[in-house]
Amino acid sequence: MTKKKKAQANKSEQISDHSKHYIYLIIGLIVAFISIIALFNWGFFGSLVLNTFRLFVGEAYDLLLVGIAFIGLAMFVKRSIVNIPALKLMGSLFILIAMTTLLHFNQFYPLEPLPDSIFAITFDIFKNEFVTGQNQVSLGGGMLGAVFYASFGYLFGQWGTYLLVGIVFFIGLFMTTGVTFEAFINAIKHFFILIYGGFKRVGNTISEVRSTYKESF
Repeated sequence: MTKKKKAQANKSEQISDHSKHYIYLIIGLIVAFISIIALFNWGFFGSLVLNTFRLFVGEAYDLLLVGIAFIGLAMFVKRSIVNIPALKLMGSLFILIAMTTLLHFNQFYPLEPLPDSIFAITFDIFKNEFVTGQNQVSLGGGMLGAVFYASFGYLFGQWGTYLLVGIVFFIGLFMTTGVTFEAFINAIKHFFILIYGGFKRVGNTISEVRSTYKESF
């Protein structure tokens, strides 16, 4: 009797696992499908999703949608939840913050002083784009960019914000890729050594050609 109950329990667990696999497969397929039609702005629904993403992250929507599409495809293939390490997730967030802030500064800082708050202006642009079903006018970095535009711009000014954005971007890049700062510096040194060696070889070649030319005359 006990063996029979264990067999039934194992069978029910297998059925449950198969059901979960199919659920993750369907969810992954839906997520990837929605991301792709939004990315290419296909149809009314694609435009609706696209402009919703633009409200939050502005013209950085394509990077976010591509990332979500890959997550959906990974769920579809693996038929399970995609586990993203917390460090990589935080690094991706830092990169997104840096990009949306930069986009907002490039879009709105040359228009200062603004006639209204940055949040009201950003939302008005979104509202007009949403109603007309278009994405012709740049939203900068969306509401996320507006938050850091208002705070960083006030605290650090234009060039201070650009410097901070660069620092945040590289921190996010290191966190996402797992590359250490030391390895990054060594790569830069190696790159400049290669460039220097290339210019030196070209200079030596030019000197040899000049010497040969002078000797011939």
